[in-house]
Amino acid sequence: MLLEDGTGSGRTARITIENRVATDSISIGMPHHVNQYHGLSFSLFINETPSGADPSIDTSVGCFFYFKNTSDIEISILTTKAWVESNEYIDLYINDSGTPIGGNTVTPINMNLGSGKTASGTFLSGTNITGLTKGVFLNRLRIPADNEEHFSNFISHLLLPKNTILTGYGGSGGIPIEFRIEFYYHGPI
Repeated sequence: MLLEDGTGSGRTARITIENRVATDSISIGMPHHVNQYHGLSFSLFINETPSGADPSIDTSVGCFFYFKNTSDIEISILTTKAWVESNEYIDLYINDSGTPIGGNTVTPINMNLGSGKTASGTFLSGTNITGLTKGVFLNRLRIPADNEEHFSNFISHLLLPKNTILTGYGGSGGIPIEFRIEFYYHGPI
């Protein structure tokens, strides 16, 4: 029995001495694949000075970003990047409830400049977005004021199905924060 290439070229597969099919392959990560072939990788930049402080204690403190997936395709968040002017922490929550009040719409940038596709969601940034009840605490990012950009990777990626919300709260208040979320849309293979 021969393993043929299926195109009628007559080429057959080579079998190694360990009885394995010999192959040459090129591997790329899923984020790169989605960006290159589907044009659905994005970066969202937020530049705010949150006005509230102690979000884990003061329930009236508003968030400085609101990120909601409205697509039928789940979002996979790869990483967050943050820079702060002074030592700061950022609390991340998932599934806050309520209707956000305040903030401005921010537009994620498609990382495939030839794609033309846009992100499907509600993306807000502001100094004090209110009207929300905090959901589930996800993570606290502690960031020193060392003039460096600090990464927080989600090793298994953070998956946000349709209508899932991610919010960020500044810890000290009054400290400028530059925050970036890198994400892509990808459903089951």
